[in-house]
Amino acid sequence: MSEQEITQTVAPPEPVGPPRRDAVGRSPAHHLHAARGARFRREGPFEVVATYGDLEAERRATRDGLAIADVTGRRMVDVRGPIDEILGRLPLAPDLRRARISSRWAILISAPDSGDTYLRAAEASASPLGMATDATSLYASFRLAGPRAGDLLARLTAFDVRSLEAGAATGTQLAKISAILIAIPAGDGVGRGYDVLVPSEYGRYAFETLLQAAHGLDARPCGWDALVPASAGADRRGGTA
Repeated sequence: MSEQEITQTVAPPEPVGPPRRDAVGRSPAHHLHAARGARFRREGPFEVVATYGDLEAERRATRDGLAIADVTGRRMVDVRGPIDEILGRLPLAPDLRRARISSRWAILISAPDSGDTYLRAAEASASPLGMATDATSLYASFRLAGPRAGDLLARLTAFDVRSLEAGAATGTQLAKISAILIAIPAGDGVGRGYDVLVPSEYGRYAFETLLQAAHGLDARPCGWDALVPASAGADRRGGTA
């Protein structure tokens, strides 16, 4: 048998290895949550904290005290250019939060399972005036909910967060790292709060710092379920809660 015949006859071996699984995204603070007994679930491609066990206590904290939730995993789109014009071109959507940081910069936030829907919409709206970039992996994000949320931030930044109107956003320094603050309006049994976005590499540090700085503020860590009204039942689109 010739060399050519051998080459044609002998098939290459099949690759051997473990079965393929879907990739799962996790927060930089994932192991800190696990150590506290968090219960996790999938939200689209991400594994998020559902609760730490006492859901009713977590919900009370969002109304009466201070709840600190890791909401990393929501889809984020960084938009640059003439923001008012670009945002004006976007379709209205109840599950999309628009955080306008300046006249040239905004962040779009949606649920983890929203895919590239709003990235594509932002790209179409921005062209040719600006640009839109998937920023989901760039940020770790945390929700501070409840009447003591402003008191916590006052311990960590010189910026007067109470000057932010509901829905407004700004860039600032938080615990000596760059951060984006977004004021979240109260509603559906959840008190007014703030979203804190920090670079992913500082996610673990930020979560530890928030918990430590919250000492004495009737604070507790909470999961995504505490940010969704009990009346919502199975509707768990925590992306923009």
